[in-house]
Amino acid sequence: MDKPGRRIGRYWSLAAAGGELVFGVTAGALTGQWLDRRLGTSPWLTAGGVLLGFALGMWALFIAVGRGGQE
Repeated sequence: MDKPGRRIGRYWSLAAAGGELVFGVTAGALTGQWLDRRLGTSPWLTAGGVLLGFALGMWALFIAVGRGGQE
């Protein structure tokens, strides 16, 4: 059986990984939007930034789930 503190730690680790997903998508979108405005390539770099942020966020989430939320 897991100790209650260990279980809570796993939940926090997985929640942090979900936060990384949200942060990655947001950062990618904002960076792409900024580059689109500077380079006049709208909406391509925004879309690329969102996809890249999503891919990196999912990668971080899979890593966290793969190790069971343990640090």
